[in-house]
Amino acid sequence: SRLPEWVKGSPELVPGTKVLLPGEIERSNELDRLENGIFIDTETHQQFINTAKSFGLQIKPELTI
Repeated sequence: SRLPEWVKGSPELVPGTKVLLPGEIERSNELDRLENGIFIDTETHQQFINTAKSFGLQIKPELTI
């Protein structure tokens, strides 16, 4: 189909940005997260650790803060 090419060839709404097709942002985010992980703040990370420990799970030292 030529529709994607036609859409991508449209002028940008904001100069210097890309015209994107549906799903392109999500796919880009997915690839970034697969490569770099998902940021979790220190407090949330500690809550995960504490919850796991409360269920008797052993936590690998490299996963602790």
